Amino acid sequence: MIFYIAFLAGSCNKEKSSFIDVNESKAYMPMKIGTSWNYEVDSFIFSKGITGILVDSQFYHIKEVISDSFTNAAGELVYVIDKFERPIGSQLYSLSSVYSALFSNNRFIRIEENNSFIKFPLPPIAGLRWDGNAMVNKGQLIEVGGESIEVFKEWDSRIRRFDHDHYNGVSNFKNCFTVQIADYESLIDFRSGYEVYSKNFGLIYRELYVLDTQCDGNPADCKDIGWEQKAEKGFIVKQRLSSFQF
Repeated sequence: MIFYIAFLAGSCNKEKSSFIDVNESKAYMPMKIGTSWNYEVDSFIFSKGITGILVDSQFYHIKEVISDSFTNAAGELVYVIDKFERPIGSQLYSLSSVYSALFSNNRFIRIEENNSFIKFPLPPIAGLRWDGNAMVNKGQLIEVGGESIEVFKEWDSRIRRFDHDHYNGVSNFKNCFTVQIADYESLIDFRSGYEVYSKNFGLIYRELYVLDTQCDGNPADCKDIGWEQKAEKGFIVKQRLSSFQF
C-alpha cells in the first residue's frame, strides 16, 4: 500500500510526555521486507575556493527500500536497506549504498558506512538522553567538499518532544517524537540537528548542520555572524518524507 502523504493534513497541536511500551514503540520505525520511503532532500556543501567560499546546492530524491533480512550472531533480526538516489526532474534511480538496521537491546540502531548509530531507545521517553554515537569513532575525519571535517564531534542525543504533530514541509503527521541528535556551538564549529519520527511511518524529517570556520584566522571577529554566512567547510542537509509504502 502506498501513502502519498497529503491525506494526513490537519493537526490538533497536542503534546504529551508519557511513554509507551517497547513493542508499541517499534511502530515508530516500521520494519519489514518491501517497506520503502521516498524523501526529498536539500543539500548545501560549503568549501573554500580561490575567490571565496563556495556553496554547492543539490536537490534530489532518495528512496530507501528494505530488501532483505538476516539473523546475526546474537540472534537478532537485521534488515538490509537499499538506498537509491535520483536528481530532481529525473525518473531514474541509481543504487548509492546499502545500509542495515535492527532493534537491539531496546534500541533502534542504523548501520551506515561501518558506523552504528543508536537512533532512539525503546520506548522513547521525553527528556531521555543517551550517546547516540557510542559505537562510532567520533574523531574520524570525513571528506566533505574536498575538505576533511569531524562530522560527529560533540553530538548528544535526547528526546526533545514526544507525542506531537509535525509538518515536515510536505504534510502534517500525528503521533511524532523528535530526537535532538546534536546541539553544540563554539567559535569555530557548529553541530546541530534533529530527526522526527511518526508512528507507522518512521523517519519523516531530518535536519543537520555540520559547519566549521576559522574566519580567516580570527574566529572571535565572526561570533555575531550567522553560520550560513561564515562557514568555510561542512554541510547542511534537510530531508522530508514525501511518500511511504509497506
